[in-house]
Amino acid sequence: MKVDRSRFLLLTTALAAASAVGIMATGCTVTSKDKGTTTPPVTTVDSGSTDGGGDAYYPDGGDGGACHDDTGDAPTCTGASSGCAAACEHYLPNYKKGVARDIISCLNGLPTCEGTGAEAQMATCVQLALGKACDDTTATGFCTPIAESCGSDGGTAALDLDICTGLAKGLNATGRTAFTTCVTEGTAGYCIANPTTCVETLE
Repeated sequence: MKVDRSRFLLLTTALAAASAVGIMATGCTVTSKDKGTTTPPVTTVDSGSTDGGGDAYYPDGGDGGACHDDTGDAPTCTGASSGCAAACEHYLPNYKKGVARDIISCLNGLPTCEGTGAEAQMATCVQLALGKACDDTTATGFCTPIAESCGSDGGTAALDLDICTGLAKGLNATGRTAFTTCVTEGTAGYCIANPTTCVETLE
């Protein structure tokens, strides 16, 4: 789903700052324990978890649970909560089974997937699920040539390798193809003006 770059940066900054302000994330429910209004300096979140998540972009929550891989029952959108069926159908084809199940579970816990603020909440569901994705040694190899082609000629914005890798480890083959096609518009070595929009499209 497309959102503007400023929303994406604000959202990832908020996630990165979560541990500093004492925000506790459980599943898809976020409860603030800090009643103050002062925003502390942004810090990078790294839980040291072995599940491959935990950076400032896709924090894993540090719950110590099993990482999400591509095994188990295939997720479906049957029984999706009111207003969230379309969002479920958007995410389902692109993510590994475990990540998709977590995204869908989180979506079903939202009050709605429509209206003001819903896009940010859905993106948070995706980012939290990605933070729990298992390490995938192919993610860096997938992202490196794409990131190197973006921003290299001065005419396009750079694609952050960490963001790309964090996303790619949760994507299945369909999702990776969709991402590559979005960034390159089907031309090897080419990069669109703002490749971050392709990250936002999958989120």
